[in-house]
Amino acid sequence: MFATAALAAGVLAPPAHAAPTGFELQQTLGKGDDLRLVVSTEGATAVETRGEDKSGVTVAYGSGDVYALDYRTRTFTQSTTKQSLAEIKSERDLIAKMQVEPAKEEEGPHEANLEFPTFTALDLKAEIAGQPASAYELRHQAGDANVRVWFADKLPGAPAALQKQGARVLPNPLASRRVMLRTEMRDGDRWIAGLDTIAIKRVSAPATKFAPPKGWKRAKPRPAPRAPKSIPALPLPLFGPVSHAPDVFALYWNGPFSATTRSSTNALLSAMVGGGASPSPYWGSMLQYGVGRGRFTGSGTISYPMPVTVGSWNFFIVELMVMNSYFTTPAPKIWWRGGRDPLVSIMVPSAAVAAGGWGGYHMVDISLQSLLPWPVSLAAHPEMPWSITKSSPLTGPPDAGTTTTLSHELVEMASDPLPLSANVDFTKSPPWSGGEIADICSVGAPLPSPTTVSRFGFTLAKYWARGSGFCFG
Repeated sequence: MFATAALAAGVLAPPAHAAPTGFELQQTLGKGDDLRLVVSTEGATAVETRGEDKSGVTVAYGSGDVYALDYRTRTFTQSTTKQSLAEIKSERDLIAKMQVEPAKEEEGPHEANLEFPTFTALDLKAEIAGQPASAYELRHQAGDANVRVWFADKLPGAPAALQKQGARVLPNPLASRRVMLRTEMRDGDRWIAGLDTIAIKRVSAPATKFAPPKGWKRAKPRPAPRAPKSIPALPLPLFGPVSHAPDVFALYWNGPFSATTRSSTNALLSAMVGGGASPSPYWGSMLQYGVGRGRFTGSGTISYPMPVTVGSWNFFIVELMVMNSYFTTPAPKIWWRGGRDPLVSIMVPSAAVAAGGWGGYHMVDISLQSLLPWPVSLAAHPEMPWSITKSSPLTGPPDAGTTTTLSHELVEMASDPLPLSANVDFTKSPPWSGGEIADICSVGAPLPSPTTVSRFGFTLAKYWARGSGFCFG
C-alpha cells in the first residue's frame, strides 16, 4: 500500500521495464485561465484555455522540435529549440533598449529598464497536489517582495544539455530546471494563490506523444508587409514582432467607471479592430504592417495603488499593476508564438492622474512566459504589450480626446509592440515622439487636415498608410 501511494505521488521511480511516463498537471492561472502541462523525460507540453480559445506548445527533446499549437485553426508552426532561443534572446535585447517618449518636449526619452523576475530561496516546504515543493521569493521590480512561488522538488525536467542552453538566455536558471506549482501574492497578512496546481497524475509519455495532434496542418506563412514607398514618411519593419492576430482586452484601473463608459469603450475597441461581423474600415490599412483583423476578448476591473505620476511617466507602477492583473482578473497572461496576439488596453480616470504629460502611451510588461516550465516557455513571447489611456468622462461614452488617444495607442501597440523595434520612421526627430505610425500623422509637419477621422460614432486618430503614402483613418 505504501509503495502504491508513493508511486502515485511521484516519489518512487516506475519499474525499469515500464513505458516512459510523465506527469500531467492541471493548473489555474488567475481568473478565467486553465493550464494543462505534461512534463517527462521525453518532452513537455502546455495548453492554455481562455474561454473558448486554446493555445499551446509541445516540445520533443529527442529531435529538439518546438511546435506552437493553434487549436482554433487546428494548425501548428514548427521551429527548433535553437531557433526559439535565438528569438527570445533577440526580444530580450530589444526590451533592454526600449525607450518611451518624454512627458515634456524638452526632456529626453525615459529608459524602460524592464526587469525580469529573480528568485531567492525561502526556508519553506509544502506538499501541493501530492508533490513536495519548495518556496522562493519573486522580485519583479526593485523593492517588490510581495510574491512567492513554489517549485516542485521531484517532477522531471528537461535534459541537462537543454537546461544548459536555456540558462544562457533565461533571466533565472531555476526556471530551466524545475516546474512551478503555485504563485502567491501577499494581501495584508494573507497569501492569495494566483497560479495554482489543482491535480497531478501520472500518464504515459512516449516520445511519439510530443508532436502535433493527428490531422493538424502546418500554418501558412504570415503575409509579408508591403514594401515601403512612402514620402514624406518611411516607417521600416525593423526586427521586432508585430501583433499579427490581435486580441484586445480592456482593463479598467481604479474607477469608478460606469457601466455605460465600459460598454461604450469595449464596443469601440471591438469595432476598431474588426471584432464584429464585418471587417473594420478603420483597421484595414494595418495589414501593410503585418497586422491582421483583430478581436475584442473582454474586460475587467482592478483596484491597485495608482499614484498621480501614472499620468506622466510612471510606467513602473503600471507594470506591477499588470502583473497583479494576471492573478486577479481575466486579463491575458501569455503571448504564444504562432497563435493569437493579446494586447491589454488600460483605462485610467483622467481626473485621478497628472494632468500634464501624456494622454496615453504604450509599453510592455513581462508575461507569464517566464513562469512556464522549461522548455515549453520557448513557444511564448517573454513580454505582454499594454497601452494606457486617460479616460473621461466616467459616467457616459468616452469623449473625443479619450477616443483619439485610445485609437492612437492601439494602432501603435499592434504595429510596434516593443516600442521602437518595428514599423518606426527613424528620420523623424525624435523617433520616440514622432516615428510610430500614429505619431507621423499627429506630430511635426506636414500634418493632415484634419488629424482625426469620425468612425463608429467616435473621433479616432489617423495613422500613416505607407503603401498609399497618406494618413488613413
